[in-house]
Amino acid sequence: MNRLTLLGIIFLCCCGDARYRLDGHVPETTSHVELLDGAATEKIVRLRTLYASAFDSLADVADAEIADVRARLDESESDLEAAKRGVNRASARYRQTFEKMKQFESFGGNPIFGDEDRRVSTRELLSEIADRFYKGKAFSLETGGEIRSFIRESLVPSEQRVSRARRRLRRVESSRETDEAAIVARQGFLVKEQDQLRDIYNQRILDTLTGAVQASAQADSNGYYRFDTLSPARYHLYLRDPVHSLSTVDLVQHTRRDLDPQEADSPLLTGSGPQSF
Repeated sequence: MNRLTLLGIIFLCCCGDARYRLDGHVPETTSHVELLDGAATEKIVRLRTLYASAFDSLADVADAEIADVRARLDESESDLEAAKRGVNRASARYRQTFEKMKQFESFGGNPIFGDEDRRVSTRELLSEIADRFYKGKAFSLETGGEIRSFIRESLVPSEQRVSRARRRLRRVESSRETDEAAIVARQGFLVKEQDQLRDIYNQRILDTLTGAVQASAQADSNGYYRFDTLSPARYHLYLRDPVHSLSTVDLVQHTRRDLDPQEADSPLLTGSGPQSF
């Protein structure tokens, strides 16, 4: 309130019981205008301050929890790289071991196994060679025995090392995926918490506004409202529709105030963070 307005109110109050009219036009969707006392916005500001503090506290708790998970992810980065190296080493050794399978020849003198057979499991290889015949290639009983011995003594242990390395990699990856999912879930839960907090405080704001109503004026068929015999003071004109809005009036004389919710302040909290009012 500027100095001139304040002096005007003091002067008028001292000179008698002055009364003034306050009227104006409202949107066609507005059914009535409510008159609130001047302290209403102070109460709303206090509620918004409490909301901002609670909003930040929720974010701080979530940030701390997410930071702990991110720290685990950072620590597991070296485990992930080590597991990948382990798979690569085990796979390389298996390839080297499998190269020796190419020494076994069929009756026609051709290698029985090729690079494409490296992807076949040792269990399947042992099953396939049981009748001394593999992919159209026949071989002797002696060769079959040598193949079985080599698979069991050299290829199977090498294959098992690859399997163990891959299981370790999957465990590390699974653990990291769980942590990454936990971060996403916690962020989503924070948004939900903050939305619920905003709903709670908006309801408190609405209750405060309702409790501050001093009078209500019905809008007529032409969209005009009117308050009569008001004492000089600061008032707030409150519209509930089409949107919640507040307009401040320092009443020192008969005053016309047309109300446009788009140009007025909204008392409610919107969006995802604290806002000034």
